[in-house]
Amino acid sequence: RRTRKDGSPINVSLSTAPLWDGQGRIHGIVAVLADVTEHKRTEAALHFERHLLNVLFDNIPDAVYFKDRQSRFIRCSRATVGGCGVSDLTQVIGKTDFDFFIEDHARPAFEDEQRIIRTGEPMIGKVEKEAWADGHLSWCLTTKMSLRNEAGETIGTFGISTDITALKQAEEE
Repeated sequence: RRTRKDGSPINVSLSTAPLWDGQGRIHGIVAVLADVTEHKRTEAALHFERHLLNVLFDNIPDAVYFKDRQSRFIRCSRATVGGCGVSDLTQVIGKTDFDFFIEDHARPAFEDEQRIIRTGEPMIGKVEKEAWADGHLSWCLTTKMSLRNEAGETIGTFGISTDITALKQAEEE
């Protein structure tokens, strides 16, 4: 970190190398200073955006998830991890709904995601009865959309599922 003549701060990158003479002796150095202020600003903004995303994923009570083209989890919220009955994100990444739900729930969810990948059309506000591999049942309200890269190519899906089990139980009563 340096200060310009006008007193404003600047971030610099300094690179040095020895300057050799014809007999193999160092007789000076070459120094290159590069202004990296904008790079540092961009880096700080990216760090802040990543922090915000992590705060969201760690605290939102809904299941938020990103999946690849084969419907394997690539990132998800803490609520998704807990809902899957595991304690760590690494136990979810690379797996599919077939690892956590019975076939009767996993198959239609997979088919919905594959349709979204093929067509790009979102699935919004679908009420789903979830039948988990451990035998318990729950209800959720799910929205899923196409996940696209910067070039606009579909690389998977992302979604959010809100647990509405208490609401469904109240309706039944």
